[in-house]
Amino acid sequence: MFVKLPCLGTLITDLNKIMYSKKLSPDMMEPILTVKSLDSTTLTVEFNLRNGSSYYIIRVENSNGFFREVTASSSPAEIQSLAPYTEYSLSIMAVNTAGRSQPSIPVTGKTGGIFKLLM
Repeated sequence: MFVKLPCLGTLITDLNKIMYSKKLSPDMMEPILTVKSLDSTTLTVEFNLRNGSSYYIIRVENSNGFFREVTASSSPAEIQSLAPYTEYSLSIMAVNTAGRSQPSIPVTGKTGGIFKLLM
């Protein structure tokens, strides 16, 4: 006995369209290019923009357990209300409709200082 499935070809075609049209989250960003202290509680970061990204998330951490994610739509971006004269680790992620990229390689910056790449 044979069963005729006239819609099987259409179903396979539709599944292939779904599989190949699925957006992927962005690739990992390049590290932040520069971190400058604007004043004792504000850092300014510059980074390369990524085509297809809706916005960016800058992850800010320090050794005392402080953690914050700041959204930015362009470069340079300001990170305000930080502790004075404190060193921070900063990484960046690109965001699109499919999700976030992995965080970039972190750089360090100090309110009142300049940055260095962690390797």
